[in-house]
Amino acid sequence: MKNAFLKIIFLAVMMGLGAGCSQRTIIADPGISGEDLDAYVSDFFSNPGDLSTQSVNGMISLYDAEDSEIFFAEGCSDASACPMGSAYSVMPLFNLSWLGAGDLDALFLDDARVTLLKRGEVDTDIELGLIIEFLYISSEGTETIVSRYFSGQLGSGLMTTDEITQRKKFEMYLTSDDGSSSPIRIVTHDITSDGLFANVISLEVWEDDPAGGDPYYHGKLSTLVGFF
Repeated sequence: MKNAFLKIIFLAVMMGLGAGCSQRTIIADPGISGEDLDAYVSDFFSNPGDLSTQSVNGMISLYDAEDSEIFFAEGCSDASACPMGSAYSVMPLFNLSWLGAGDLDALFLDDARVTLLKRGEVDTDIELGLIIEFLYISSEGTETIVSRYFSGQLGSGLMTTDEITQRKKFEMYLTSDDGSSSPIRIVTHDITSDGLFANVISLEVWEDDPAGGDPYYHGKLSTLVGFF
């Protein structure tokens, strides 16, 4: 079972009896427990849709690893049922074509779940798996569920430090399960001073231009809360 560690901001530092103490505030609530996450992932593995057996086995291996970390976000049309907000707040994307959804506007998604599976701590041994699921309902009332899985090759990640801000960032190319789309490049600036993923992260999604021009920025996968 994964236990949620929620990202905190230190608001003040006060001196205590021989030690400092901090006042903290939680800035993200996943709205689910570790048991809920286990149940959701187990159900997904049992009903993976069109995903290949190889991909499912790879996801299971990542999830079951002793050093695995899971980052999760869920949004739905009924904001009261999803503490993390609407589907669009979880997937504020400019287009969904790279997910095989054509011209569908992310603003009209009814439900969305994003799960990042991670193992390893140093950029040279990090392995990632990204599960994206969303539901949309057509004007005729037809429900369509889209599930996509992307994986990053072990050791292909890159950790760098911005020369101006001195902030660390991590990036990695991920390929889709069915090879139907170009590889995407995910980037996160939510890296601790020790080079570890923070407890809450967001992922920028980029795609290289085949013609060699500027890369396309697709938007973000936002506010993924870590379960360790």
